[in-house]
Amino acid sequence: MTNPNIFDELHDAYIIAVEVDHLSKVVGLRLRLDTRIFTLIFDGATRFLLTEMLMQNIVYSISILEPGSPDYIDAAAKLENTYWKHELKGKQIAFLSASLGAEMYIEYDSVRKLVKNIQTTE
Repeated sequence: MTNPNIFDELHDAYIIAVEVDHLSKVVGLRLRLDTRIFTLIFDGATRFLLTEMLMQNIVYSISILEPGSPDYIDAAAKLENTYWKHELKGKQIAFLSASLGAEMYIEYDSVRKLVKNIQTTE
């Protein structure tokens, strides 16, 4: 099970890249917050739904939906509507809610977070 604290400190981060590879079943998200770049790598990803992508997308929160909860049931229904012939069910679902722009649902097995500090020229 994913450590629920893995998504801490991502409030107000900007989404700067989304990478989806259905062959290797990986969804990658790159987020920037001040002088840090966070890369979230969702392994074993089987379903992914992205809505409302804009030029500027700000994360409000990323959370793991509790199986059986109303939010999980709603997310699973949205994924079912999009992936109507999908047979693998019951995986973890992460929900990225937005302060502005993109929201997404990711169904996956495990997630890793990489952090990189960057130099700025101000």
